[in-house]
Amino acid sequence: MFLGLDQVKGGGLEPSEARQRNDQRKAGVRRAAPAAGALLLLLGCLGFIPGVTTNYANLRWIGQDSTALLLGVFQVSILQNLVHAVTGVAGFLLSGSVREAKTYLTIAGVFYLLMGVFGLIVSYWTAANLMAANTADSILHLALSAALLASGILLSAHGGHERKARQGSR
Repeated sequence: MFLGLDQVKGGGLEPSEARQRNDQRKAGVRRAAPAAGALLLLLGCLGFIPGVTTNYANLRWIGQDSTALLLGVFQVSILQNLVHAVTGVAGFLLSGSVREAKTYLTIAGVFYLLMGVFGLIVSYWTAANLMAANTADSILHLALSAALLASGILLSAHGGHERKARQGSR
């Protein structure tokens, strides 16, 4: 990004520019929450569709006994599909304000981080594998976590230039 003359001289952003960037970030956070929600709701629903989910007859409520595979790759259970669907709906419900959207993105990001790490640590064949997660699931959960947390943090970050501009306009 190129610095304007006022930034080179140490003046920071003009107050109107700072407000515009802040508004863009706020809009980005409010768009990211329902976008993430749509993806998670879609994943949850697809897990219940035969054909999209292979071994559909083996779909179980919980645990490693559920050998159904979403897209032939991601092991799913009814519980896991419901968790994805519920966290997806939450993305829509919590997109009404910047604060709610950021909170959703952060909490969902931490939740999927925990699911990903748990899935990598817990043996596939143990009773602790309630969600019926395989390695592909764990990697997907970690990627979802990174995207959710990055959206919540980066899209709502306030730069130092904006603070300076607001202070300078007083």
